[in-house]
Amino acid sequence: MKANRAALTVSVLVLLSTFHLVLSFMPENVRATTLYVGGVGPGNYTSIQDAIDDASPGDTIFVYNGTYREHVGVYKPLSLIGEHRNTTIIDGDGWGDVVYVISDWVNVTGFTVTNGGFSGSDSGIELFQVQKCSVSNNRALATDLWGIYLYNSHNNIVANNTVSDNWYGITLWASRGNIVTNNNASNNFDDGIRLYSSDGNVIENNTVLNNSAVGISLSSSDVNVVTGNTVRDNGEFGIFLGSSRSAVITGNLMENDGIFIDGGFLERWNTHTIDTSNTVNGKPVYYWRNVTGGKVPSNAGEVILANCTNVVVESQDFHNGSVGIELGFSSNNSITNITARNNVYGIYLSHSLDNTILNITAWNNTYGTSLFWAGNNTVVSNNFSYNEYGIHLYRSYSNIITDNTASSNIEYGAHLSFSDFNRIYHNCFTDNARQAYDEAQTNQWDDGYPSGGNYWNNYSGIDEKSGPRQDFPGSDGIGDEPFIIGSDSRDRYPLMTPLGIGLPRPPWILHSLLSGKDRENVTLVWALSSDDRVGFGNVMGYRIYRNTTYDSFGLGYGLIASLPRRTSEHVDTSAGEGDPNNHFYEICVVDVNNNTSCATNQAAKFTRPLPGGPNLVSIPLVQTNESIQIVLQTLSFGNAWAYDPINQEWESLMKSKPYGGKLERVNHTMGIWVNVTKDSNLTVAGVVPTQTLIDLSEGWNLVGYPSFNLTFTVSDLKAGIAATRVEGFDIISSPYHLRKLNDVDTLQAGYGYWVGVEVDTVWTVEAA
Repeated sequence: MKANRAALTVSVLVLLSTFHLVLSFMPENVRATTLYVGGVGPGNYTSIQDAIDDASPGDTIFVYNGTYREHVGVYKPLSLIGEHRNTTIIDGDGWGDVVYVISDWVNVTGFTVTNGGFSGSDSGIELFQVQKCSVSNNRALATDLWGIYLYNSHNNIVANNTVSDNWYGITLWASRGNIVTNNNASNNFDDGIRLYSSDGNVIENNTVLNNSAVGISLSSSDVNVVTGNTVRDNGEFGIFLGSSRSAVITGNLMENDGIFIDGGFLERWNTHTIDTSNTVNGKPVYYWRNVTGGKVPSNAGEVILANCTNVVVESQDFHNGSVGIELGFSSNNSITNITARNNVYGIYLSHSLDNTILNITAWNNTYGTSLFWAGNNTVVSNNFSYNEYGIHLYRSYSNIITDNTASSNIEYGAHLSFSDFNRIYHNCFTDNARQAYDEAQTNQWDDGYPSGGNYWNNYSGIDEKSGPRQDFPGSDGIGDEPFIIGSDSRDRYPLMTPLGIGLPRPPWILHSLLSGKDRENVTLVWALSSDDRVGFGNVMGYRIYRNTTYDSFGLGYGLIASLPRRTSEHVDTSAGEGDPNNHFYEICVVDVNNNTSCATNQAAKFTRPLPGGPNLVSIPLVQTNESIQIVLQTLSFGNAWAYDPINQEWESLMKSKPYGGKLERVNHTMGIWVNVTKDSNLTVAGVVPTQTLIDLSEGWNLVGYPSFNLTFTVSDLKAGIAATRVEGFDIISSPYHLRKLNDVDTLQAGYGYWVGVEVDTVWTVEAA
């Protein structure tokens, strides 16, 4: 850090020295002279522009204290020096540029420039297509649009200026190699320091306070250094990196501010250098890029994950910043037990998939949680209150939002814009200015019957009927009429009371894994009940129930373990590989009154014995790690194949070949051919999918059956998706070991199937 700053100082001195050397080494007949403006000296000019017009290259124009109502154009190399920057004033009279520089090697110092125009590039001081100029020790106040503005100008110095009460403070547009140092850019109506399409600049040791939008903004600007700045109390973000690459952000002191990254390509997120010398409210910023696994240290001021996987962020308190936690192009991360308050964004996910947001308390933020171009994330058991927007989705898809509370939010409890195929259910919406907004037709605001939808405290319906169509006598806790959200969206089964009143909030199963030396154990991992926090709640512990057959309500499951509070993992010994039974697990929280609430998802271990030779299989459980080598780790096999119906080609893994093949990952939607080399078990642990959407392309599709519904027939499948033909594995059928299945044949978990359809469609598979 100190070496970098020393190098920067040397660069500034070299540039300034070079500037003065050029002015000094003029030919004898054009030796630099000093011209005076104002004051009482004989022959002094009354107009700055007149002095410039009469000056020769390299001259110095010294301007005495006073107010000069004019527009100054500098078109030759010279020094323009004011007597005192507070009392030597150039007033633009409300239009145009106040000082306009179009020559290289110009020095402007010691002025107050004010009252410029408000159109185009009207500025207090503008450098237009120049280089090696210096703008120092000036005040640019109330110039209306741009305070100090560099356009297509390179290798200049902007130093020790005060720039305030403008629309933009200091702006670099299409400019490179400039040094902006020791300025005060505060109280501007938009950004304090703004770079657009400007590369290779240094922004150092500036004070940037109380700007209405952003303190220091880099947009479409690469390889810039932002170091040692004090950034405080700006309206939106302290430091903004928008569609920019390879920024170096070090040693910045941020208070009531933070760093925000925006960009639709990976390199806009994971090419920066941002270290923990940056602080937000005295706590370090943790910027992790390209990291797999690990836990972010506690006491973070802000957390940014760029292209990260399987990272844990938990038990943190983020307040009075720009963003608490920000994820870009990151997947399978866990964000749990977080408090986020008084930020612009509490939690922000951009272009990120399959993350879990759990047990968050987000209040008094602009956005409690925001998903931007994000998919397949789970937002569960959080409290979003007193924000402008509690839950915000923009162009986001297939996320699950469940068991949250959104209350007293100023604009919306939940706001979905250009977002599709999200599932929002079992949430509690109370006292929001507007409960929800949804302009799409594809989002689902309930979990079907009898599970129900959401609780809305302004729902005015009654509960006198029951049944899927609410046409049977007797109440069922679900409103008889839908709750209307928008013209094309509704909650079909609104809840009459919030879920869990008087009961502890349920835990959430994160994953289950085979463990032990020989994979003989099953390890269950879950997120704690939102009531099981240090210093809060009345949770006594957890109970784990198990059965060999699946029931979505856990009926018939037997108790196998009772665990104390704050426990989030359990190992079921000898239940993994080698145990011939399937096992299904339900995890429930217990309070001091012996009330229980069970996780709405279940974990499982599945086993299917396979004989040597060809077999057609599937994986009926959601896997944490989808690597084919991990998923099929208990199986002795040589080759495996899966079929891509879109490209109509096979993908394979050939373990005996050095190149292996393209088939590297498998999931619960796929059917897989495997050549088993000796009798062995296909044993996997994972989470039971409550519902799976399988895309089917016109023609043949090789799919799995991720369900434990033992009565689902081929006839049911054909009725649901208009399948023309279904084929299953038959070892004795030649030549492909397949036979056409009859309508009465049932599908089985762990088996793969060929399904033929005439048009592209989606098969919705329920767990049971």
